[in-house]
Amino acid sequence: MTADLLAGILQLLLEAGGWLHPGAWLRARDGELSVHCSAPDGEPLVVVPAAAMVRVGRVEWSSVSDSLAFAPMPEALDGIELEMLYLHAALLNQCQKVPTLVRTHPALAAGLSDGLVHAVRAFRPSFRTRQAQPASVLWSTRCFRLTVGSGSPEPVAVPVIDLIDHHRGGASGQELDDGLRVPVQHPGGDSACFLDYGWQRDAIGTALVYGFADRSADIAHSAPLALEIAGVGRVRIEARGRDATGRLLPIRAERSADQTVISHLGFGPSQRPVDRLTEAAGWTRQAAESVTAAIAEANLALVRSLERHAAAQPEHPAAMLLAEAARVQARMIEEHAGSKYTPDEPGLARPP
Repeated sequence: MTADLLAGILQLLLEAGGWLHPGAWLRARDGELSVHCSAPDGEPLVVVPAAAMVRVGRVEWSSVSDSLAFAPMPEALDGIELEMLYLHAALLNQCQKVPTLVRTHPALAAGLSDGLVHAVRAFRPSFRTRQAQPASVLWSTRCFRLTVGSGSPEPVAVPVIDLIDHHRGGASGQELDDGLRVPVQHPGGDSACFLDYGWQRDAIGTALVYGFADRSADIAHSAPLALEIAGVGRVRIEARGRDATGRLLPIRAERSADQTVISHLGFGPSQRPVDRLTEAAGWTRQAAESVTAAIAEANLALVRSLERHAAAQPEHPAAMLLAEAARVQARMIEEHAGSKYTPDEPGLARPP
């Protein structure tokens, strides 16, 4: 059944004028779908025209937790787009994507402890403050925000491309006048192709948006904080540094008589937090180093709390996902801010 649905999707893609590399193949295993190709990195992998994309935001999805379903018939969709909608939804249902998300995604999974929810909110204050709908969470993990036709950018399902797994060393999607193209990229060294989902999310952010722990993450964003730092004074991190599209902006700092407000701060191989604080806030390098160290230590304390509460639920898949994301986050901070990661309690594993 899965093979038939994939074949139908590929047939519609070709009918719409799309293209898939002749050396590529799609793999389905235990409900997981992936894209593979024998071609060298950089060669075109897949081209999906706008006619084959599905504007999922124009569909009225039901709130059931065991499958994707919609009613009534979406009037805004017809032709290949409507056919692709049916095939796409059927494929995701065949692979049990909704029940899997309901069981494993931090935004949906039942049974997370209050302590763990509180620990996550230290990084994302809005976490689980509203009940999420399974269909909305599913499409948020799979959609691109693109312009189809003459309208404004909107969430669209892009067949085949939405089966490509994420890796920070993966390919970037290349927008065309009337479609989306992705080249071959093999950061794992085997036939599996990967896509960088973009927006420089850290491991915790990826876990909360996509529902997996990103071991390839190369940045850790500071949580919102308010600190009193010796020799500097009160420093507040807002943890807000993106534009309306989600793109990360340069660091901003506003100094007043009683505090310095910093828009956001990241730790990672390309982040240079000390340099960026020196430039944005006008501090001496010594002061910027003190602030960076204090922010790093405060974040590590929050990460330890998150890992501790997650580790207390070893049988819960969403908790284990968050524990792994916390370890990736901690490693990124300690390696790029001079901080040392020491678990709060015996039995918590050090990051590899």
